[in-house]
Amino acid sequence: MTHRSITGKSYPITGVVGDQQAATIGQCCFQKGAVKSTYGTGAFILLNTGVEKVFSANGLLTTVAFKHLGKTHYALEGSCYIAGAAVQWLRDNLNLIETSPDVEALANSVENLAEMEHLLFLPFFTGMGSPHWNAQAKAAIVGLTRDSAPKHIARACLDGMALSINDSIQVMANESPSGINAIKVDGGASQNNLLMQIQANFSNMEIIRPKVIETTGYGVALGSQIGLGKIDFSDLDNLWKKDRNFIPVENDYFVHKQSQWNTYVDKLYK
Repeated sequence: MTHRSITGKSYPITGVVGDQQAATIGQCCFQKGAVKSTYGTGAFILLNTGVEKVFSANGLLTTVAFKHLGKTHYALEGSCYIAGAAVQWLRDNLNLIETSPDVEALANSVENLAEMEHLLFLPFFTGMGSPHWNAQAKAAIVGLTRDSAPKHIARACLDGMALSINDSIQVMANESPSGINAIKVDGGASQNNLLMQIQANFSNMEIIRPKVIETTGYGVALGSQIGLGKIDFSDLDNLWKKDRNFIPVENDYFVHKQSQWNTYVDKLYK
């Protein structure tokens, strides 16, 4: 524990933690094999690999999850540059929605998914992060027809976000020493129920959302209490509360879209 003088007073510094590491603590992902995905402007996925430092052969990053009582725990990280920023683009540049949450209702108004057969949104406005790492990549909307309407573009945007994140999730699942059964989600866009269900369907994994979705700040608070000795990691399970889970649903639409996605990623960005 270190003390620093601020305005003449002494305050203890009981924990130092980075953004995604704080969210990992806030999501109670302190056990090996636990995964969290934070949906902000971008999306960041961390898999706790325990005390084992795992190196990816397919574009994921190796990082520190946390260090406590002299023992370091590691993680594999996937980084998607664009997540919620794609919805902001629909709002600010295309004026399709007034507020970001409005995208859910607009996308949900596509009742017949056959109307989405050819449409794909590739949200790479600032290049591609993991696992592809193409800094020169640009975003694209492909498969537009004269029947394409704002609702179709909104739905394609959510599909594209989930597919981009899924690329990292699938590599993570293949490289995890203990496998992955579920993903805990947080951040502003995790409030979008349709997006979370789409993510579950593409990733074929249970998606679990906590009551506290601002888990970075929450994780900092929990970390400081652990540093003070007020609580221990074993207490976090009782502090973390589930809001809702999303179970994957099989549908040929998602198989078709995944195939389309792989084809266009290979043709346009590799």
